Amino acid sequence: MVGTKTAPVPSRDVSSLATALCLAASLSAAGCGGTDTMNPGMTGKALSYQGDFAGSQESPNTASSASGNVTLSLDATHTKLTYTLMHNVSAPMAAHIHKGALGQSGPVVLPLKFDNGASDTLQLSSDQAADLMAGNYYVNVHSTDLPNGEVRAQAFGTGIAATTGMSQFSAQLTSTQELPPLLSTATGSATLTLNETTGELDFSINHT
Repeated sequence: MVGTKTAPVPSRDVSSLATALCLAASLSAAGCGGTDTMNPGMTGKALSYQGDFAGSQESPNTASSASGNVTLSLDATHTKLTYTLMHNVSAPMAAHIHKGALGQSGPVVLPLKFDNGASDTLQLSSDQAADLMAGNYYVNVHSTDLPNGEVRAQAFGTGIAATTGMSQFSAQLTSTQELPPLLSTATGSATLTLNETTGELDFSINHT
């Protein structure tokens, strides 16, 4: 089952929520980061981006339980992008970098190697680097069962590329995290994106 919703967050609570979600994410080995905005401070610096794969990020959502992550490293010249894909998609057939903001589908920008553990370095134009730094890129893994895209990961900045504005958090759902722990075999994942400017919290939950 997949659920997606947007909820308003009062302005007085935005900062506290961002801090709390980031702490929770770090305790559960999940990541937190934000989209980068173009500014002179990024010139001449290597930048890092990452995203967590989930069917709930696809537009429209898929019911896939596959998961994983993508890491992208932009070199200091902003002309070379090195990526690594880690996922458990069954029968993958393609992977691409697409242009599109969170929750929006967009055209293919660059093809990627698609097997689990695939890694390579690509050449980027100045426009492509600008789109990456603006938070407008996501990675799709396509499969034979879902050729239009099984799981998606929005590329969010980490380290110096992460700036206040958009923060993404993810979590894995298991019964052993309940207090007290349960014996349920149900699993799932959750993705939350906090817009610290508008105070909107977008979240998607995918569970069995």
